[in-house]
Amino acid sequence: MNTDMLHNDTSYGGLVSYTCAAGYKHVSGDLQRTCVGNGSWNGTEPLCKAIGCPRLNFPNTNIISLDSSPGGVVSLSCLDKRRHRHVSGDLIRTCNENETWTGTPPVCKECKCPCSAIGSAPIKSNDTEKLNQRIKELRSMLLIQKNMTAKARLLKICASDPRPSAKGIGVVLGIGVLVVIISSIVLLDLPNLINAVKSKKQ
Repeated sequence: MNTDMLHNDTSYGGLVSYTCAAGYKHVSGDLQRTCVGNGSWNGTEPLCKAIGCPRLNFPNTNIISLDSSPGGVVSLSCLDKRRHRHVSGDLIRTCNENETWTGTPPVCKECKCPCSAIGSAPIKSNDTEKLNQRIKELRSMLLIQKNMTAKARLLKICASDPRPSAKGIGVVLGIGVLVVIISSIVLLDLPNLINAVKSKKQ
């Protein structure tokens, strides 16, 4: 498979010779075979495979572009950036001359929180500026407003207001409340008062 025939002599004792096609290398079988007496060829069929690195397949990843020939580059990404984030390994790798990939396998894990809140990749420990910025963002997200807690609300008391206008408003409101209360009492007792007056006249 994936071979070119160089010589073909099908007579008894004749030879057939193969070579691998361009971009392929010989991995098994015989590139030269002889026609034997029973009308068959000795040896086994040659097999040539493409020269290059093996195809990559990792959980929760997509292949964006792939060139598996020596010197070629493969680019990967996490399966769904809204649900997965890159936590380790290399998303860009190069095929070596010895048909192995550089770097380490990428790892994309499913987010337990919204990925937009935690970022698409971990911050390197030596990146102090980004690390401090991330800490600041997380503190802001997790900050508890003390004046909004149940305890703070229970402790709230009315503050005094020494302004003359505030005192005047308080006096007016107080008088108004008293007038309303007294008027209500009078109105409730008015029928009894009328009946008492009528009784005396009789």
